[in-house]
Amino acid sequence: MDYVEMIDTLIADGQKTISLVSNKRPTDDEKVFVGEYLVLDESGDIVARKIHTPESYGWSMVDWQGVRSGNNAEVLMRWVDLNDSAQAKGCFFLTGYV
Repeated sequence: MDYVEMIDTLIADGQKTISLVSNKRPTDDEKVFVGEYLVLDESGDIVARKIHTPESYGWSMVDWQGVRSGNNAEVLMRWVDLNDSAQAKGCFFLTGYV
C-alpha cells in the first residue's frame, strides 16, 4: 500500500500519534543488511513497515508483533501527529518515506 492509504488506515484504526523509525535487519544468511522503515504506535508496537529492497513497492500493515526485526539499534526519525491527516501525509511525502 502507499503511504496515503497507510495513514488513512492508521487513523481509521484510532491511532493518534506514531513514530517513524529507521532500522537495518540481517537477511537470512546474516551477511547482508536490509534497510527498513518502521511505524510504531504510542506504546512502541510495530504497526507498519516498509522494507528497502528492489522488490519492495510500499508499506505493509503489521497485525502481530512477533520478534522485533533485526538486532541493530533503531533510529527515531520523527514523531507524526495523525490528528491532521493532510499534515501527516505531507510529513511522509516531504521526508521521502513514500
